[in-house]
Amino acid sequence: NQAEWLLTAGSGQLPAGLRFGRFGGQTLEPFPWVRLRSPAFTAAADPLSAGGPALQVMDERNVDGRVEVRARLVSSRVAPVVGLYFPPDARVTSFTMEGQSVPPLSRRVLRAGRGWQRFVCVTTPVGGVDVSFTVEGAKKLDVVAMDESYGLPAGGRELQAARPGNAVASQSGDVTVMTRTVTLGDSVVGGESPH
Repeated sequence: NQAEWLLTAGSGQLPAGLRFGRFGGQTLEPFPWVRLRSPAFTAAADPLSAGGPALQVMDERNVDGRVEVRARLVSSRVAPVVGLYFPPDARVTSFTMEGQSVPPLSRRVLRAGRGWQRFVCVTTPVGGVDVSFTVEGAKKLDVVAMDESYGLPAGGRELQAARPGNAVASQSGDVTVMTRTVTLGDSVVGGESPH
């Protein structure tokens, strides 16, 4: 139930058209799994009414220090991108999405994600995707479910209008991202706390 606007500028400077008092904070780490090359500027935003991502746990087992989970990762707002993010200390030994085994992440990918292990589907069906995974050496585990949609909520129109004429959105463009921390293990099935 927290929200904020986040923008980055390759120059490291906030464009004049966007300096209308809201943006005061500056960070290089808006999410723990992202390493930015230039500062991000932040400002408070109204929380979205949409429900965001959810991990619907169908089966969870805690066996000999292993958490084994079979679940469905969904976006209640039908975002096309969903993902699960595991913290650096989680030893994910297997991960499947829609029955397909996902190979271990390379060191380069892990380094880029600050050690976080990210499993993302960029073409998510309306009903979500089936996932299963095993994490070794954990009785309890916090994972982050994420969904991402293209474009900004209504309040973002003012920001887009203030963007300088010589600037464009890059990579995925303007996006709306929602996250939710999900606690697994110790017989907690689908315990969720909004992020």
